[in-house]
Amino acid sequence: AILVPTNNMGYAIADILDELDANYDNLLRGGGREREIAAAMHAVLNVLAEPTSAKSLAAAHASLNALGHPAALVPDDGTYQKLQTLLKSIHKPELFLFPWEEDDVYRALPANIASEKELALLEKFAGFMQQLFRLRPLPIDDLALALGDELFAYNLNSDTPTIHEADLAIAYHIATTLRQWRDIHPDWRLPDLAAELDGIATGRRTLPSGTPDDYGYEPQPGRITLTTQHKAKGLEWDTVFLVGIDGGWIPGSLDAYFMGVSDIIGGDPTAEVMAQLRYVMFGDAGLYPGRTATESAHIDIISERLRLLYVGITRAKRHLYFTRSRATRTYAKDREAKSATVMGVIFKYLQAQQ
Repeated sequence: AILVPTNNMGYAIADILDELDANYDNLLRGGGREREIAAAMHAVLNVLAEPTSAKSLAAAHASLNALGHPAALVPDDGTYQKLQTLLKSIHKPELFLFPWEEDDVYRALPANIASEKELALLEKFAGFMQQLFRLRPLPIDDLALALGDELFAYNLNSDTPTIHEADLAIAYHIATTLRQWRDIHPDWRLPDLAAELDGIATGRRTLPSGTPDDYGYEPQPGRITLTTQHKAKGLEWDTVFLVGIDGGWIPGSLDAYFMGVSDIIGGDPTAEVMAQLRYVMFGDAGLYPGRTATESAHIDIISERLRLLYVGITRAKRHLYFTRSRATRTYAKDREAKSATVMGVIFKYLQAQQ
């Protein structure tokens, strides 16, 4: 596993893994895969909510194709664009999704335009969408869970299902989120919930925090897992790489650099406001004895990141590696990245054990 301190650092590593065509599971919050999965579920739910929309059918096919789902895979020869045009031109979506006669899918399309190859691909897609309507009566969370199974745990030319564990975990997370939205808004129907999911699909919002272990993710042999230290809780790997363990992530003292500190105002304005709010609401600002609001917030930051470091260390069953940058580039200048003080403490501890 590669455990990163922040999602942003993880996105940079994901780009490199993609360039290398690495076999890995991306569990980063708000990452591209999360948006792709949300987009696919959003598109399919839109079809279930509004089956007479040709535009929704085309969007569902596009999203499934982006996921690499067998129901929407097409040759890389321009066929995809032709199928998109045909789907958007469907004049009788009800025949495409609820056929009575053997040739109803063909009759739903513009006459004499689709080739036999294109018709076969569209019939495969139509068959997949048709069988999803048996899930329509289910409550939204059960519907989303079952849809996740259809998208990421399917049989492909064998009796053994192909299961994409990381994608399935994200789909289950989305199902839980949909249930929470329904509980908050009991009057919302499927179109409302599907519309809300569009925010995650377009990146305007992210899924609520949670760990992959909460949603049934299991690391697979031979696959790299990319996630944050926080989301690694409850999981274990034979080999773990902890990256970005430097003094910028785990400051060694209150005199070190902390994000959010204003040289003009002095201190951390957010910490100061939070302390004042706590005092107004609860009569206690929540400060450590003899410390300012900024210092108290920085102590909490150091404590939390040391706790996350412990989480990361204890995820490794056999091999553990720490990495850091010797320099970072900010404002077009290379700046020295100091090592984390805690690494010296760990080194001394290991020496004493030898």
